[in-house]
Amino acid sequence: MIYSNFTGRVAKKAKLIDGVNGQFLSMDMAVNDYSKGEEVTQWVRVQSSDPAHLKLQSFSPRDAS
Repeated sequence: MIYSNFTGRVAKKAKLIDGVNGQFLSMDMAVNDYSKGEEVTQWVRVQSSDPAHLKLQSFSPRDAS
């Protein structure tokens, strides 16, 4: 497991998924990065089973398309 801190934008509504080992939150985030002096967008898939993070699903900014 990799722990990471970053600031980004939620791309889609977070999904709460029932897995075989319990619930987890899954969402895609867009993170600004710089490569060769230019700003580029990196896409990061975030998944967490932390009980505090599961509550974030109700605060998602948009509906999934």
